[in-house]
Amino acid sequence: MFFNFKKPKLKDICPDTAAWKVYKKDKHSIMWLTDLQCPCLLRMYAPGGWNFDLSSPEKARDFYEKQCTENKGAIVEFGVENIKGVETLSGIFKYHSPEEGSMGKMYIGIFFFAFESVFYQVNFEALEVGTTGIRENIVSITTEKMDEQKLKELAENAIPFTSFEDMRKRAKAAKIVRTKSDDREYDEISPDHPLTKVRALMDRFRETAHVAPKLLKTAPYRI
Repeated sequence: MFFNFKKPKLKDICPDTAAWKVYKKDKHSIMWLTDLQCPCLLRMYAPGGWNFDLSSPEKARDFYEKQCTENKGAIVEFGVENIKGVETLSGIFKYHSPEEGSMGKMYIGIFFFAFESVFYQVNFEALEVGTTGIRENIVSITTEKMDEQKLKELAENAIPFTSFEDMRKRAKAAKIVRTKSDDREYDEISPDHPLTKVRALMDRFRETAHVAPKLLKTAPYRI
């Protein structure tokens, strides 16, 4: 536990924000607009809400798999790692864009630092805008081969769209899945893709984040 003079502060864990602009803040959270034009949220709060701790990564993944299923999303990456000497949960998730009429995706990258007396959460978010599906199509065309029988089966089982609105509604209702195009190796061919941006910001955080020395002496959260 912390003594009074060592109470946790919001910026005891903080990204390098030199080129960012503060969007909004309060006592327990702050949001920036990053140099990649993606929002970053840092917040701290009292421990709780987990039925697991980071000594059991498989239970943590089960927890987030359930959340993704409930929200028709998918896990792109997930794991427990060490950042600046601190046990950290990290993950990237993708969901349908919340923008009205959009058929794009939303990507959310998270870091959780869970201590016995305080939780810190860092989120990076990016929306797919404009023409969607370019990354997926490039990867599909260049890496996936489909035989004639498979193509025939797809054609026979296809349900035709009655309108663009019908196509949009079906796309929004479908559960998102992780695909090969989500692999890190394809970030290079799509530098402006929201997933590429989220990964870049997360990699930068791993390298440059500030972690207050007092946190290194604080016990991790355990149930």
